[in-house]
Amino acid sequence: MRGERVELSCCRCGYSWLPRKDEVPKRCPSCRSIKWNMPDLKMECMRCNHVWYAHHDIPHRCPSCGSAKWQEPLQQFSCPHCGHKWLPKGGRPPKRCPNCAFRDWNVSRRDTGVNDPYTDEQMDTVEDLLRNGYNPVQISMETRIPYSIVLGYINGTSRQAKRRKHEVPDRS
Repeated sequence: MRGERVELSCCRCGYSWLPRKDEVPKRCPSCRSIKWNMPDLKMECMRCNHVWYAHHDIPHRCPSCGSAKWQEPLQQFSCPHCGHKWLPKGGRPPKRCPNCAFRDWNVSRRDTGVNDPYTDEQMDTVEDLLRNGYNPVQISMETRIPYSIVLGYINGTSRQAKRRKHEVPDRS
């Protein structure tokens, strides 16, 4: 008695069939390809999603869109300033956002070291001096923290004030 027959499928044309004999066929009955059982010949472009079968080695370019980087996934950029999203045209990221021309679209505030320039102890000193009746100019001179940062912290508009979520007493 013959063994169970397994359905075969051609990697080139997608045709499925049940073989007549117990041995592996040499060709696909539909497209007559001798490479019907080689799934590694199937290629897909990550740029345009074109699917094709390579006849020899890995091709240099996609036959549909002509991209030489058909094996690399697309890298999408986004601008934190305006929210614009785009795909790069070249290999390098642009210097500016193409929508709003913002220069630092690629740099986060943490990378620049500007996130929290003053320690919690320095901000505690600002609060203590404010409670003792010092005005923002005097606090700035005493702590050597710029006036704009002291005033922003007192008004609750600076990053440190938002991060600490303290309520500073009014200056009145």
